[in-house]
Amino acid sequence: MLKERFFWIGLIIVVCSMIGNHLYFQSKQLTLPIFLKHYYETQVYEDGNQLQFYYLNNKENPVDVSYVSIDGVLLNPVDVPKFPTSYDENYRPNIEQNFTHHTLESVKFRFPEYAIPVKVGSDDVWTFNNMKVTFTNGKTLDVNIGEVRVYGKPPENEALNNTYSSSSNQNFSQWYAAATKPLTIEGISSPFSDQIGTDLFIKLFAGPDITSQDASE
Repeated sequence: MLKERFFWIGLIIVVCSMIGNHLYFQSKQLTLPIFLKHYYETQVYEDGNQLQFYYLNNKENPVDVSYVSIDGVLLNPVDVPKFPTSYDENYRPNIEQNFTHHTLESVKFRFPEYAIPVKVGSDDVWTFNNMKVTFTNGKTLDVNIGEVRVYGKPPENEALNNTYSSSSNQNFSQWYAAATKPLTIEGISSPFSDQIGTDLFIKLFAGPDITSQDASE
């Protein structure tokens, strides 16, 4: 009888532990993905440039973005090539970082000129803060994604001549310019300084290869 009592006590403890773990797991699950805040400034191109947005997703039973609607403009995600390093059937190329119960994922959208309310070379600016996201489970979420500004053309700057620029699909870009006249840097500001506050750190590197050119050239 004593051994049987210990058996039932042990079984009850195991069952309670399993129920507790399940309830804890369920409490950590997201009803729908949570999008991070983004602050982008870009310009429009004829074939469209890409912008990447990040969101938190459940690690178990995740959902994908099916399409978004921004001011009535419908955009589909850019396909991400699937190059698994293993034969894992659950491999997801959109995952940027893994956590205990969630994953940080990204989705890219192309903004072609014909689809958006701003044309190449124009003085127009398209600004949006929200987008309606429809997921593969059929649910739609109205998301505040921060602020995105799309310009018809870059702002003119008579003091600097662009000499070289490049960008990558890793959200890294470089811009080089030659000064047309002597310049003194008195300060550096961000177009979203009010929203970002002290979360952004800007540092200026002045190397020996910095050159200038006469304005008459």
